[in-house]
Amino acid sequence: MRAITLQSPAKVNLHLEIGGKRNDGFHDLCSLFQIVSLADTITVRSLKDSNNTCSIHGAFSCDSEDNLICKAYRLFSQTYKLKTSIDVVVEKRIPEGAGLGGGSSNAASMLKGLRDLFTVPIHNQELSRLAAHLGSDVPFFCRSPLACVSGRGEKVTPLDSPRRIPLVLVLPDFPVSTADAYRWLDAEQGNTERTVSCGKDFSSLYKQPPEEWPFFNSFTPILLSRHPLIGEVLEDLRSAGALCADVSGSGSAIFGVFASREAASMAAVILKGKKRLKQVLTIETLAIFPDSILQ
Repeated sequence: MRAITLQSPAKVNLHLEIGGKRNDGFHDLCSLFQIVSLADTITVRSLKDSNNTCSIHGAFSCDSEDNLICKAYRLFSQTYKLKTSIDVVVEKRIPEGAGLGGGSSNAASMLKGLRDLFTVPIHNQELSRLAAHLGSDVPFFCRSPLACVSGRGEKVTPLDSPRRIPLVLVLPDFPVSTADAYRWLDAEQGNTERTVSCGKDFSSLYKQPPEEWPFFNSFTPILLSRHPLIGEVLEDLRSAGALCADVSGSGSAIFGVFASREAASMAAVILKGKKRLKQVLTIETLAIFPDSILQ
């Protein structure tokens, strides 16, 4: 048996602008994605039988057949004619329903792991096109640690010079369904046509000091009205020295950007005393994807 172990990183949305609903049922968006040091660990082992089965072991709330990891395996094996079964062990650290892209990252990591494990000669851009069949956020995790993401999420424009920035990540004791968040946003804004433009020079804006970033999240006002705790945490982060703070994705995770690791650690200590928080983590944005290990 051969095996490969990968770190499957979460992401934060430094910026997320949501447009109106498209004819295909998705929403147009314009977002700035960056991977962070919070990650699941995925180990994939090839098995000798050729039944093309995928066994998954990990703390998931869905059945294996509905898991994006299994769907990624089926898509990859059908596309590249694999004739082997696999066993997958996942050590979960990225919570579900937090807006951190854990499921999408797992799917992309699975595609990259299968490519390397079975020595299939495809580059990340081709893998990204395949990933678009699995979900809107999956192509990003195949491409670049920092990218402008548009369309419904399938258009990924890598940006140069990703930075390592200290963050405090706060996870409330409740998830937020992505479907609910979009439904609330549509109900709040009615039938008004919402257009987005990714014409901004995100590369230049990103290089500015974080306290000068003009970034925002379209979901944040909607979430504040339904979950007051999110507003309290945002204020607590700013009071503790965050240069900026916002919700990631459709929530419920909240992040604060800090000037140093020491400042982030001190803020995390303050936040850990607050009730109704599941976790408070000191992490950082990443400039490169973690290496995989072939065994």
